[in-house]
Amino acid sequence: MVVDSARAYVATIETNRGNIVIELAVDEAPNAVNNFVCLARAGYYDVTIFHRVIAGFMIQGGDPTGTGAGGPGYQFDDELPSGDAPYTKGTIAMANAGANTNGSQFFIVQSDQPAEFPPNYSIFGQVTEGLEVLDTIAAVPVGPNAQGAELSQPQVTLGIKTITILEDGAPMSEQVGEDVALAQSTPESGSSTPGASDPPPETSIEPETADTVEVESDDDDDGGDLALWVAVGAVVVVAAGYGVYRVTRRTAA
Repeated sequence: MVVDSARAYVATIETNRGNIVIELAVDEAPNAVNNFVCLARAGYYDVTIFHRVIAGFMIQGGDPTGTGAGGPGYQFDDELPSGDAPYTKGTIAMANAGANTNGSQFFIVQSDQPAEFPPNYSIFGQVTEGLEVLDTIAAVPVGPNAQGAELSQPQVTLGIKTITILEDGAPMSEQVGEDVALAQSTPESGSSTPGASDPPPETSIEPETADTVEVESDDDDDGGDLALWVAVGAVVVVAAGYGVYRVTRRTAA
């Protein structure tokens, strides 16, 4: 376990629409927070997208393939919330494809959900700054998803540049070591939130290997309409007006 329950953790999601600051709930969901922190520190979320947006509900990201079917190659158990209506605006929770199938994908609630919202998703934090960014992201035009069953696929690029972590107000050390190996690798399928049609299962994506490429894109102030899609092994990576990136291939070694 990398996180310490005696310390406070804050994540900043830097997007091309503004920053979202999240206070992580290590006491309530230590495994989910540990997972998120480890992946963020390893750069797993860098240069990815919010691939699913439903206005009045939530925005979803954390899939390095940008398809809704990707993940880190392992799964871990739920840490389910208690209470009548825990999914309020700004709540961040793990997306899943069923009980105990958490991986890397997460969603952020854009509007308070009713009491009957199913408590099937591990809540691991709350937005403290950037609620207006949620509203901006939720307002983009969307089209049918890959399965054609849901209007949730953004028609512009909603890029996550990086996610940084503070521990007691200071950056965490750069050593990540074997932190990402948090659970036994198991085959996984796409992650979803209520109302989604799960995509077909894909081959597990293991923690990163050493292959890298440089991706260069033109400058674009808002990053909203420019999308450079680069195939790297089994992963499609998006660079949206951020300059030059080194993209690591995340396929089995």
